[in-house]
This record gives sequence, C-alpha cells and structure tokens, in this order.
Amino acid sequence: MKKKIPSSLFKYQSLTSSHTIENLQKRQIWFSKAEKLNDPFDCAAPYLIDLDATEDEWQSAYKQLLRITRDGRSPVINEEMKTRSFSEGKLNQKFRDDYHKIVFTLIDRNPRTYEKIGVVCLAEEPDDILMWSHYSNGHRGICLEFDTNYLGETSMFHRVQYKKSYPIVKVVSLLSKTLLHPTPFVTKSIQWKYEKEWRLLSEQGDTGVQYHIKALKAIYFGCAISNHDIEKIIALPAKSAPRLYKMKRSEREFKLEIEPYHP
Repeated sequence: MKKKIPSSLFKYQSLTSSHTIENLQKRQIWFSKAEKLNDPFDCAAPYLIDLDATEDEWQSAYKQLLRITRDGRSPVINEEMKTRSFSEGKLNQKFRDDYHKIVFTLIDRNPRTYEKIGVVCLAEEPDDILMWSHYSNGHRGICLEFDTNYLGETSMFHRVQYKKSYPIVKVVSLLSKTLLHPTPFVTKSIQWKYEKEWRLLSEQGDTGVQYHIKALKAIYFGCAISNHDIEKIIALPAKSAPRLYKMKRSEREFKLEIEPYHP
C-alpha cells in the first residue's frame, strides 16, 4: 500500500554547492543526475524480473501498453494490435512474447537508464542530526521545507524503500508512461533507512525546475551556520520563504531544537 505523501518534505542543503543560492534566487528545485549521487548502488540496481503474472495482471499490462502506443497511431492500427493480441477473447502467447521483447529491448538499449534520470531527494523530518551532518556541511547549511501540494504532480513522488537485496519487479509492471518501472530508482540499502527519504523523479537530470510560489514554506538554518551566510540568504530579493527557523543544540539531549529566527 502506497503511503500518503506528507504535507511537508524537507531538503537538506550545503551552502558550498553552487546551486543552493541560485536555486533560491530563481525559485527552482534542482534535479541531480542519478549517477552523481553519493551511493554507487543508488539508482543502479539491476532489473531483477519476475516473469510470472496472472491473467488480470496481463490485462493491465495490455491496457498500459495500448495507452503508451496510442499517441500517433491510427484507430486502424490500434484495432490491428487488438486483433493480434487476443485469441478466443484472451491475451495470447504472441502478445506476451511481444511484451517481453519490448521491455527487454528498452532495458538493453539503455542498461544504465539511471545515468539520465533526474532525482530530487527529500526527507520527512527537519531535525535529523545525521542528515544535517551529511547533507548540510556539518550543520553549516540550510534545510528547506516544501509544501508537497505545490511542489509537483502526485505521480512524481516516490517513497524510498529500504531493502537488503535488489528489488524484484514483475515484468507486467515494467512499463509506465515516461519511465521504466521506478522501483530500482527508489530502492536503497537498508543501511540508509534513517533518512526516511522521498524522491521526485524526472527524465532529465542536471536541471532546475521552477516551483510554485507557495511551495517553499520555510528555511531552517543549521546550528553551526555563520551569521554571514544567514544574512546572505535573508537578503535575497524575494526573501525566499515566509518563515525562518534556527536549529539549536539541546542542552540536555543529543537532539536539535527548532526556534523561530527573527532577523
């Protein structure tokens, strides 16, 4: 069962990145190339394919393939496809063989599809010590809070799954409108489970995409950020976010506390 998308997701960022300030100025979110992610296993899991499928699953696969091929095809060609694919009212072996060929051709043509895919990595919480340490330059950076209702289409959001082994994908679910099945792009080693990550995927990496003016809800400053960097961010022309917060080290526990920041 797919988990409901949280109302807010968080983007930890280092100010040493050339894109961080530029993205705030342009009100855009950066889709990184998957091949540049810090984990060599990330987005690089092979397609381990389960060839078994029920009749209902084959029917769904046929409908999906018909939707994908409908654009640019005449009604006559679509009717011919239906005729070739069915025998006595059921999907025949020829369709199944053709479907296998299509899927495996796509995979073989671009065995490292992840090299082109664009990825935005987001987290469920803004106060994770490890996330601040790993992705915000040792707490010297920032964390952006995004309203997911304004950040992108629901279909773009994928909750990362954490597993010990590479994912197994049913052959009948491999095709989608824009990408091969996203499971290998959103499955990571169980060792990353603490990140509680969600992802936005696009067909093109190394590009910025402008977001809705209401998407950015708040900016959180790391507990070790310099006053100079804070001033640089709040001096941006659009002021970037309606709310500002500063992380603070707890005096009693190994935790971060969130306090409103007033310039």
